[in-house]
Amino acid sequence: MIKNLLILGITLVPLNSFLQPIITADNIRPLLNEGFSHSNFDWDGEEVIVGEDVNWDYSSVEATSTSENIVVPLSDSPYDTFYDSTNVCYSSNEGVNFSYNYWNEDEAIYKGSSTTGSYYSIFENPKLVWTFPFSYDSSFTDTFSSIVSADFDYEEVGDVTSTAIGYGTLAIPSGTYDNVLLVKQVANYEVFEDEVMFDSYTMTTFTFFKPGTHTALLSLNSDSEGHISAGSYFENELTSLNEINNTSEISLFPNPSQDQINFNFRNVENIESIKIFTTTGKLVFETTAQIQQLDISSFNAGFYIVQILDGKNEIHKKFMKE
Repeated sequence: MIKNLLILGITLVPLNSFLQPIITADNIRPLLNEGFSHSNFDWDGEEVIVGEDVNWDYSSVEATSTSENIVVPLSDSPYDTFYDSTNVCYSSNEGVNFSYNYWNEDEAIYKGSSTTGSYYSIFENPKLVWTFPFSYDSSFTDTFSSIVSADFDYEEVGDVTSTAIGYGTLAIPSGTYDNVLLVKQVANYEVFEDEVMFDSYTMTTFTFFKPGTHTALLSLNSDSEGHISAGSYFENELTSLNEINNTSEISLFPNPSQDQINFNFRNVENIESIKIFTTTGKLVFETTAQIQQLDISSFNAGFYIVQILDGKNEIHKKFMKE
């Protein structure tokens, strides 16, 4: 049968290192066009240390492969009409696989996944991913159900419990991180075809998050049938979409701002368009003029993505409306 592991990119609120990690809704949601690379490795299912001020050392794990996840507009998915309330859509495997999520101030939910041309799942009762705020000892339990279309159609139902069971310092091959929160998720599945159950299993996932990092630092996964025992660690941010940002001579100021953003186009010519999107991909402003100033007093508070086309490159900048 088909089982899908979702590594969910997470955006977190920066905190001082001496504080316990706290995840809140304001800054957890990743931005449109953000991407991350993770390295996969074999995990033997060893016991994970829990508690306060823990030192986790996974620095010696050896990567067997890599995977990439990028936040894309929902319209990039071939099944976008199935998930119309999605506001965070992840693409992986060079646009072959997609996962669909919905975020608000109180919670984040997983709505389903798809593979171009061959597979999709739709949660009739979506799976809860986060409740906010979430910190050490926080916990929730939720039920879910989904319809899966693959080689044959079947239904998955179950329940999920997520608990923050530790915090401390994490060492992985790409670096050492303090102020890390460990979350354990246990999901029980029952699988039905024509209302007849033909399989059941439990998936256990340990995931490590650091405030200020927009994705999971480390994930460890296993299931009760022994089919899956694997890990994945954060390797680096993907810069291919935004690489031009580091060399372009375009700047925005002041940032953050309450009422006005100024554009500095130094040594840049032939601006074709300027578009501004919310972090959920909604277009809120568009012009073909090379403007110098923009009144943002009517914008809602939050983060925005500026997309600039200069005839050769697609440049992305971020700003915050206070």
